[in-house]
Amino acid sequence: MAFLRSFAVGMYADIFSAFYIGILILVGEKEEQTGKVVLQKTRKHPYLKEEQYATCSFFSARKHGLVDAGVRNGKDDVKTAFFCLPGGIGTLDEFFEILALYQLRRIGSEERVPFMLMNYDGVFDKLLEFITESCVEHGLVNKGEMEEHLKVCSTNNEALEYLKQFYAL
Repeated sequence: MAFLRSFAVGMYADIFSAFYIGILILVGEKEEQTGKVVLQKTRKHPYLKEEQYATCSFFSARKHGLVDAGVRNGKDDVKTAFFCLPGGIGTLDEFFEILALYQLRRIGSEERVPFMLMNYDGVFDKLLEFITESCVEHGLVNKGEMEEHLKVCSTNNEALEYLKQFYAL
């Protein structure tokens, strides 16, 4: 959560959340500061106001919103980024959705948008091994292809430094 707080302070960001409940507190704080309404949350939380909630009845609309939240239309547009934090099957679904759109060059953004996998305590090590070794070995992914689309970070500071470099802040 410290990472999202640092990110929100350092950059203007729309937050599209499907993560665990602790992040929703930060989303609420960000809304209080900016007056922006969060696009979608998966659970009700006692610290968030009812009018801050928006839900998607159809999963495809939610996925469209996820991708649309990161699109940048020109260098002067809002600075955005996609982050994948440790999570369950839904998080992996969104991770692979974004990764596939990058691979197919269908992310829909005029400008590059950073995509970071937060590999705290090596939680994604086996997944990365599968993608970068097993999939390459079987000819399913080209060697080095994922590095073009994805920045793996082990710490919050590493991610923030990458964003500063990416956006020349």
